[in-house]
Amino acid sequence: MRPPPAPPLPPPPAPAPNPPSPSNHLPFSLQVARSRNRRKLVVEGGVAKAKTAGQRKFKAKAAAWRSLLASEVEARASTYLPLIQTATPESTRQLEELFAAFFAANSHHLTPPLDALSFAFRVLKESKNDLPPAFSLAFEARHSNQLARRNSKKTMGRDHVFLYKSPARLDHFRLTVSTFYLRRLPKGQEYPPKGCFVAEGVSTQTSWATYIKNIEKPDKRSKRKPVHLLGKLQIKLEIPAGVSCIVRDEETGEVVFSVVRNLSGLPSMLTFAKEVVEQAVSERRSIRLEDAGSLVMFGYSAGSRRKPAFAWVKNLLCKRTDTTEFNRKASTILGYAWLRMRAFHPDPVIKDFVRFFNRYNIPRLDPNWPASASDRGPIFLPPGCGGFVYEDAESAPGCAVFAERYARAVHRETQPHEWALSWTTLRTGSDLRGGNFVVSSYGLFVHASEDSSMAWKPADWHTTTLGTFEPTFDIPGHEDETFNQQGISFVTSPRVKTTYLKWKAASGCTGFERVQAAIRELEDEAGAVGEIYE
Repeated sequence: MRPPPAPPLPPPPAPAPNPPSPSNHLPFSLQVARSRNRRKLVVEGGVAKAKTAGQRKFKAKAAAWRSLLASEVEARASTYLPLIQTATPESTRQLEELFAAFFAANSHHLTPPLDALSFAFRVLKESKNDLPPAFSLAFEARHSNQLARRNSKKTMGRDHVFLYKSPARLDHFRLTVSTFYLRRLPKGQEYPPKGCFVAEGVSTQTSWATYIKNIEKPDKRSKRKPVHLLGKLQIKLEIPAGVSCIVRDEETGEVVFSVVRNLSGLPSMLTFAKEVVEQAVSERRSIRLEDAGSLVMFGYSAGSRRKPAFAWVKNLLCKRTDTTEFNRKASTILGYAWLRMRAFHPDPVIKDFVRFFNRYNIPRLDPNWPASASDRGPIFLPPGCGGFVYEDAESAPGCAVFAERYARAVHRETQPHEWALSWTTLRTGSDLRGGNFVVSSYGLFVHASEDSSMAWKPADWHTTTLGTFEPTFDIPGHEDETFNQQGISFVTSPRVKTTYLKWKAASGCTGFERVQAAIRELEDEAGAVGEIYE
């Protein structure tokens, strides 16, 4: 007989409910904040308040400094109030210095904060009820000014610095700009004639002819060049100073010249450019001593013919000169100019530059090279343009020149790319005959104007007419009351490509890259034309 079945086991007791936790009744966002930041939540009257260790430390330190800081700003209200409300980079810098000095002077019995300005502002804002009403108004004004600066920076970036990112506006400009067609002059009939300086008046011709005849030649091998008096009747097309246009070859339809007036439109940017150009030509050697005026290289160089080497150009007149600040300013004005040129000049011009630098991976303009070698970097606008900093902007081509009252006899050059770009940043004086651009291959005469940009092909015969200033007393970096003209250009030595490929191979490349560099080095760059940009 089987034993009776065992009675069923009783069900396990239900687990006791967890004691209620304050966090279970908090909004989800606060629960997440606690889990992520490991905050200690304190519930007072149903309202959750987060207190971190950092906040507790700040309150303790703020309480220790509050009365001293309030007394400091009240006693020197006339100094602090204007600086607090303006919110400019300069006023912020001055406030940082004032607060740092204050905390350092009282650090014998209190621990100074790491960030003097942020700490002081936070303490003062929390104590504004204990301060005169003028301080509350100053902080409100500062906040409004900061918002205005942010909006101004956005507007400046959208409508000015990065204009090329607005295709609709650029298409409107390019479709409405004038286009002219010219036939290339027969070989040997270029006008003005090649190998001659060009003057626009008899007095200018006489003055320069006498100067050229009597000056000691920098290069004994070169011949003295004659000064030709321009005959306007032989000019095929004359472009007035206020006209932006594109010139095309009559037979091929290809773009051969482009001029954009009012490239910047910002007087403060032109003032900044004047400062940079004057410093460049006064501190650095000119590369064409036999020509009129000054022409100074900036950026990368192929080195001398005897010792070719790809490197940052070394052309300082005084080796002890600190170039850090100048390099930053020069890179800014060149980067800004490149972005504006990129926006307005025809696509064939811009694509020619980009194609060359990208094909050979030649670095863009970067004063920190070779420690850094990026094709993008910051643009620092000068204080007159807001003092804004735009990160990750496209950098300018790596080879450029600064010019002051510069003119050369009718010539042409070999470049590793097809186009050159310039920007006339200053044109002042009592007699502005001269300084105009001529493309002799087409008989094209272009009136110069301040804030105008030109694109031309260096392989075409071209020149800039002589200025009316007295050459005997020309001092680089000093203004001439009669004639003063300055500008910048993007031009490249034909030897930059090969010297860079050598440098790259020596710095460490794959076997395939070494073979490609050797093949490219054998490319024939010799020609019947001269080099201006060494």
